[in-house]
Amino acid sequence: MPGLDRTLVEHRLPLKAGKKPVKQNPRQFAPEVVEKIKSEIQRLLSAKFIRMA
Repeated sequence: MPGLDRTLVEHRLPLKAGKKPVKQNPRQFAPEVVEKIKSEIQRLLSAKFIRMA
């Protein structure tokens, strides 16, 4: 996000050393909700409000 310090905005997961993380199952959304999510992500990416990690 432009203008904000990365240490303030980025989220880090607290991982324990020597432990394997457990992967959660992905959430299931209705098809019309998935389209709204994709369009909102594209809008935020094109506005350069968010970026890929």
